[in-house]
Amino acid sequence: MKTKTLTAIVASALIALSPVAHAIDQKVVSTDKTGIVYKLKESEVLQQLKNLASEGQKEDGWYYITGTGELVDYGKDRSQGTFKPEISVILKKSPKPNEVIHYHIHPSYHHMLDSYPRSDLKDLAGLQPPSYADISSWYAELEALKKNGISVKEFRVVDCKGYWSVDLERSDPKKLSSDEFVIKYELLLSSHITDYLRNYWLNKANGVSSHIQKWLITLFEGKSARLGLYLTYNPI
Repeated sequence: MKTKTLTAIVASALIALSPVAHAIDQKVVSTDKTGIVYKLKESEVLQQLKNLASEGQKEDGWYYITGTGELVDYGKDRSQGTFKPEISVILKKSPKPNEVIHYHIHPSYHHMLDSYPRSDLKDLAGLQPPSYADISSWYAELEALKKNGISVKEFRVVDCKGYWSVDLERSDPKKLSSDEFVIKYELLLSSHITDYLRNYWLNKANGVSSHIQKWLITLFEGKSARLGLYLTYNPI
């Protein structure tokens, strides 16, 4: 990991210095080091973060600057369930970005799921939607960026098969900040994961598990919308 991290840091320095914006290695790594910059197409970002979610064990976060094609690492103090955002890396970026996409990963491995085979968990699309803690922190982040003239195109949580995209501008901030939403959303999230895993194991052998996954994802999207939260799952 240290070797990969050093390579990424060197690559970032080359990006900053080279007018051609080529680097030795543009493989995204998950690390507690923030401010690392990669030059990537959006499709490459999605694929690489999907791979990190499949192989890694800790959450991490990045900003993708849509105008320049730069991916900036802003996550530190990573763990299996959370990470600490360091948004100053994007606020201090020069030139100042006009628009970013927020990314973070939900790895297939989680201590609450370690009774399940990792190989199976990698096949599950949309198992881990954004948590309430994710949503709450995003509103604070959105306001901080807006004050500095930076808009957020989307908030995305990437897993092994795709990503959850959250539309905070369309969602209802009053509903989402209420105690009622916290309770109902946490229950919905717990129910989604429980039903998902149960149905997957029951139907794994008969070949219909993928259809059930899609149905449960659609169900979660609809129930979340009724609570005031608009999100969609997008396969990669």
